[in-house]
Amino acid sequence: MLNNLDLAQLRRYEQARELSKDLLKKWLVEYKFRNWNIKETTQTPVTPEDKINRAEEIAIALSDNRKWHSHGRSIGIGTLRDLNLQIEDYTHNSQLTEDIRELDKMITEFRFKVQKEIIVMSSYPDDSEDEE
Repeated sequence: MLNNLDLAQLRRYEQARELSKDLLKKWLVEYKFRNWNIKETTQTPVTPEDKINRAEEIAIALSDNRKWHSHGRSIGIGTLRDLNLQIEDYTHNSQLTEDIRELDKMITEFRFKVQKEIIVMSSYPDDSEDEE
């Protein structure tokens, strides 16, 4: 099996993994942690380095294939809470749930139509002050 291994292809997979981690870290620091200013446990100010380090921890945890055994699976709210991320649970908001499902359906259909990968990010304003 190793004799048939394409090292160039393996390198492309490694680069894709690293790009995914870099994009996640950037998104977490710039958007998710944008309003995280005070540490919940110590009530001390959050530094830019704290945000970067926390994003790195999360990226490493989510890219651990020994734990996930797969790529491209959905990340559930329970998993995110296990990583100590504060996540808005809209499970009981039926209108928002339906709107999100419709948006996901439209994006998925468009993605298949144009045969391209699409990343959608939002910087929807958030009034919360603490992230952890």
